[in-house]
Amino acid sequence: MSDFSNLCFLQHFLREKGEKSNQIINAIIKDEYDTDECKLITDIPILPLVVLPMLLPPLQKPLQGTIESCVKGLSKNQDVVRTGKKGEEYFWIICCDGHGNNSFVDILKALDWQEIMEHPNSYYYLQSKLSTCHYTINSGSTLCMVKIYEDKIECTSIGDSRVFIYKNEEMEYTNTPHLYSNEAEHRRLGSSTTVKISNVRYEMFPAITSETSMKQKQLSYVTFLQKNTTNNSVTLAMTQSIGHYNITGFAPEFKTIKYDSHMDKIRVIVGTDGFFDMSLVESTGISAEEEAGREKDKQDLLQLSAEELADKAEKRWKQQWKYYYGGSRFPNLFEETAFDKSSIDDIGIAIWSSL
Repeated sequence: MSDFSNLCFLQHFLREKGEKSNQIINAIIKDEYDTDECKLITDIPILPLVVLPMLLPPLQKPLQGTIESCVKGLSKNQDVVRTGKKGEEYFWIICCDGHGNNSFVDILKALDWQEIMEHPNSYYYLQSKLSTCHYTINSGSTLCMVKIYEDKIECTSIGDSRVFIYKNEEMEYTNTPHLYSNEAEHRRLGSSTTVKISNVRYEMFPAITSETSMKQKQLSYVTFLQKNTTNNSVTLAMTQSIGHYNITGFAPEFKTIKYDSHMDKIRVIVGTDGFFDMSLVESTGISAEEEAGREKDKQDLLQLSAEELADKAEKRWKQQWKYYYGGSRFPNLFEETAFDKSSIDDIGIAIWSSL
C-alpha cells in the first residue's frame, strides 16, 4: 500500500471518530492535503507510515488469567465455592455460605453452576431454578456471583460473604455486607411491607484486631417472620439470604468495575466470613501492631494462593489469642483463650488474577 493510500485509510478511520480526530490528521499533514477529497495538492514527503499504527486502536487482548479456589469444612461443611469459564468470554466465581440445616445447602451443591453462570442473567436464572426446589424454612445461604470479562467485572452479592477487587495492588471495590448495622438495610427493612421482623437482639463477639489479639465486637441478630404465619420464624446474623423461602426479601448489591486489561493488574478475591473473619484487611485498630498486621494481611491477599490463604485462616481459627474483653473502660483487661470447636467456621475462598 502506498503512503498516499495509507493517508486515505487513516483519514477515513479517524473521520469515524469525530471532529477531534479530524483535527489530529489536519495537524499531522500540516494542511498540505485536502482531507475532504483526499487529493494530493503538493509534492512534499507523505505522512510517515510509522504514524498509522500509533493512531490505530490496540488489538483486543485475549481473555487471560488464573482462577483457583479452596474450601475447608472445619465446621458444618456448608461453604459452596465453584469456578469456571465461558469460552473466551469470561471467567466466573460462585461463593455461598450456608447456614441452618443442610436441606437448602445440598440443593446449592447439586446445581449445574456452569449452566447457570453461562446464562446472560445468571442471578435471575438462579432464582427461577430455586423457586421450584423444596427445602425447610430454616436453611439458607449467602450468595456472591462474579463474572470477569476482558474489560469489566460484574458482581452480585447477598448476605455477608465478601468480594474484594484490587486494581494495581490498591482496593478498587469491596461489597457491603447485608447486616442490620448497614444503614441501607436498616431503611429497607423499616419501610418494607412484605418483610416482617419480630425482634432484633445484640450480642458481643470476639473479633481479631492483630495477629495475636482480639477485642469485643457487637453483632446483631434479626428474627424474621414468615408471611401469613405467626409461628414460623428464622433468626439470622445477616439481613439478606437466599433460601428460607425468601423470608428476608432481596435487594442484591450489583456492581460493575471497569478496567484496562493492557494496563491494570487485577486480583479478585471472593470468600465466606469463615475466611474474612480471620483477615485483618478491614481492621479498624490504630496501634502499631494492628497496623502492621493489616498491611501484612493485605500483601498476603495480593500474593498467596487460595490454598495458602485458607491454611492461614485455619491456623488463626485454632491458635491461642489475647482476648481484650474489658471494653473502653478497662482496655488492658485480657485473657488467653482460643475459639471453641463450635465457634470455628468453614472456610471458602476463590481468587482470579490477571496475567
